[in-house]
Amino acid sequence: MQQRSIVVPGKLMLSGEHAVLDGAPAVMACVEREVRVTGVFGDADEGRLRILADTESDWRWRWCENKPEWVEADPPRLIDVLMRAFPSPELVSLSVDSQALFDRQRKLGLGSSAAVAVAVGAMLAGDLQPTTIARIAAAHREFQGGVGSGADTHAVAQGGVVRFEPGEQFR
Repeated sequence: MQQRSIVVPGKLMLSGEHAVLDGAPAVMACVEREVRVTGVFGDADEGRLRILADTESDWRWRWCENKPEWVEADPPRLIDVLMRAFPSPELVSLSVDSQALFDRQRKLGLGSSAAVAVAVGAMLAGDLQPTTIARIAAAHREFQGGVGSGADTHAVAQGGVVRFEPGEQFR
């Protein structure tokens, strides 16, 4: 069994939160509140997902034709979308800890879904190259019902203070 971990920051939208959806630039700053994802890779019949966020939850899956087949009903949609976008049949355990982006079961508005998407996507893909970031942004947009500029995923993947212009290439 091989274990890999990745940590990505949350983000705070400084300007352009809604305007970016209409093509205007946005400015974001990453914050010292992080999402931590750990994956264990090996050989097993069934995988286990553990999520620590506003609550603690567990799910199990089996890989079937490079897609997760969930044992329990109603798996977390974002994780399901990412596992379908980045199939990794050797994944046997995934732990997603985004507790730092919550305060007593309330979201803090620091881009928790974007941070989870980048961390899990990078874990499953094995890298955080520009093409991977673009694919993560597309999966995150699918999770959001087809809406979203990609600014939040771009910011947490890049870190620091980020200016995002819709349509620009990921660096």
